[in-house]
Amino acid sequence: MNDDGDRAQLKARLWVRVEERLQQVLSSQDVQYTPKFINSLLELAYLQLGEMGSDLQAFSRHSGREVVNESDLMLYLRKQPDLQAKIKQKE
Repeated sequence: MNDDGDRAQLKARLWVRVEERLQQVLSSQDVQYTPKFINSLLELAYLQLGEMGSDLQAFSRHSGREVVNESDLMLYLRKQPDLQAKIKQKE
């Protein structure tokens, strides 16, 4: 599949996850949201994940590795100790 097809497929999957999460968070509240709002969150998440991927890749290469590993993720999350703890807990 080409890059555009991969990107479209990734965004479609991300759309589903964003919508599921919105439903979970807002199910107990009387809040309405539109597909345009979901799309805005999708684009924000997509851009943020792209930046995260670039940072993880840079950390890995700086360490002389071609493959991103857990230490790169922990470095990325260095200012978010609660999230680090949750990730370590799942191991």
